[in-house]
Amino acid sequence: MTRLVERNHGEATSSVTVPISPFCRFRKALHARTSRSAQGPAKNLAAERLQIKMRLSQMNRSVFHHLYSQSMHPLEMIDEHYRQALRTWLCGGCKRPRPGIGAVDVTVEKESTRSRAALNLVAGTGVAIARREVLFTLGVERVSRDLYLGNVLRRSGTPYEDLVTFRGRRALIVRGKKHVANGQCSECGHAAYFSMIGGRYLHGLPPPGHDLFESQLWGLVFSDEIARGLDLGSWKCVTHEVLPVRDKPLDGLGDIGAIADRDSSCGN
Repeated sequence: MTRLVERNHGEATSSVTVPISPFCRFRKALHARTSRSAQGPAKNLAAERLQIKMRLSQMNRSVFHHLYSQSMHPLEMIDEHYRQALRTWLCGGCKRPRPGIGAVDVTVEKESTRSRAALNLVAGTGVAIARREVLFTLGVERVSRDLYLGNVLRRSGTPYEDLVTFRGRRALIVRGKKHVANGQCSECGHAAYFSMIGGRYLHGLPPPGHDLFESQLWGLVFSDEIARGLDLGSWKCVTHEVLPVRDKPLDGLGDIGAIADRDSSCGN
């Protein structure tokens, strides 16, 4: 597809045929589809947005997908088990698992398990929760290889069969560009990073050998190739971000050590 552009050279005018790039065509289609969607039902608008995200990701193979929980109802540990965690695997400073910790079991209050969110977290622990059936749509082999999985337990000690805790064997920091804050826990050395939603990205490609990564938002990061085989719309109460890979960070912080290797620290 081309467009005709007139250029003035003094008093003379010439016409030049300029190719329209695929990106320009995509922007026009995106604007038209978004305008139409604004007049339709909310359900159709959500489906349109999901399709647009997937099409955008297909334009550049150096993109990844980020899923994390929208739930406002995290699971809550039983008090005595929480105090025990603080004595063993949970850092009292940043309230995250200490370095060297792999799979984590948590004993939770029954009332806090009512949320139907595909992804969630345990309040005050930095431990992510997933619905087992949804998580394994990423591939049983991938999940078993790339994530540490633990149990979500009742007070009686019996597990909830539909829930698991997960921690990535490799953890990535999803970077941003607005209202960024980062630091380090004075007690355990854990790196902390926060940015406002919008414009998030990865600084450099993730390391080879793994397909699934955990983010600092207790979410999952995976490649576009994996995303194309998933029905991401079926993941309830989850935010979906498409992450480009950038050579240079936009937050002014430079290289802040974007990857945590839990395999080496756990001796696996």
